[in-house]
Amino acid sequence: MSESVKKIGIDVRVLAGKRTGKANHLHYLLTALFSFDTKTQYVLYTKDDLQGYTFPSNVTVKKIKIPMPFWHVFCWFDFTFREKVDIFLATTSYIIPSFSKQCVIVVHDLVSFLNITTHDKKAEWIEKMTLKSALKKSRHIISVSKNTKEDLIKLFSVPDKKITVIHEGIDPVFYEPVFVGEIEKVRTQYELPKEYLLFVSTLEPRKNILNILKSYEQLKQENPNAPDLVMAGKKGWGTDDFYLYLKTMKSTDAVHLPGHIDANDLPALYQGACLYLFPVLYEGFGLTVLEALASGLPVVTSHVSSIPEIAGSAARYVDPKKPEDIADTVEQILKDGMVSSELSAKATKQASQFDVNVMAQKTREVLEEYAF
Repeated sequence: MSESVKKIGIDVRVLAGKRTGKANHLHYLLTALFSFDTKTQYVLYTKDDLQGYTFPSNVTVKKIKIPMPFWHVFCWFDFTFREKVDIFLATTSYIIPSFSKQCVIVVHDLVSFLNITTHDKKAEWIEKMTLKSALKKSRHIISVSKNTKEDLIKLFSVPDKKITVIHEGIDPVFYEPVFVGEIEKVRTQYELPKEYLLFVSTLEPRKNILNILKSYEQLKQENPNAPDLVMAGKKGWGTDDFYLYLKTMKSTDAVHLPGHIDANDLPALYQGACLYLFPVLYEGFGLTVLEALASGLPVVTSHVSSIPEIAGSAARYVDPKKPEDIADTVEQILKDGMVSSELSAKATKQASQFDVNVMAQKTREVLEEYAF
């Protein structure tokens, strides 16, 4: 590894809260990156305390405790004039890259620009105000999927050579068998049923949560003995219709909403399930699909955006806008043990193509190449 890059700055604010998609991506990236790169100095910028983290000696954490949007200006000033980093990695926000030419940006998705589904209006407004400028001024762009890269080229005419696709990776712990006792412990802790279908994500419209409920209601009508449904994740925005429908369901008692699941409990949560259900309307990558595949679960998901790129032939695909299609596909897998076993066998092999260490190495190479 070249040692021309001495210091790298990274925006890590998302690690300060409960980890979900983008935060998990960053967590896995940094864990792998710091395991092999012990010479480069890293400066991590946050707004709040990073609870539960211990970093190696070549990593400095800087907490800038000031309100938004001033945080971005102070962060930029610090890494530009005080720390004098060689490159800054913007992992979740385009605000700093929209006015600084010292950045490599990570683009997870373009949901704000595709009109596929409703989106958080504040987040959408910020992205529409900053992304176009960030794409022009950034030194390079990391896209987490080929699908997102294609969207960047189509929507913003970004030159192909300015984008590097680096697929996400996950914690190797998801590939390791979890003891039955640990699965039972997690099941008891979150008050989960013995058998369940699983969905893991923030509860919000683009995750198609209303149609998941509708498909499950139909499934239970056709098969009253179908496993319960566990929808694990914190409550997001735009969930009024979801909760109203939940109250009217005949099978409402079979739907479990345990909320956010601690990262340490996720492997047991996945391996305790009999099927992973993720018929989303749009996804930039599909990290939880990868976690489910690594856990050996049969996966039912949507043939949209990046999902086929991640799941390949190891999943069964449905039309996310048709609850009856979702219900029928789940029922087929539940009834046919051979199909379920076949999908499980393909799952771990498919997931093994997405190595967290490869993600970290490629990211480090991009930062090296575009630092000067």
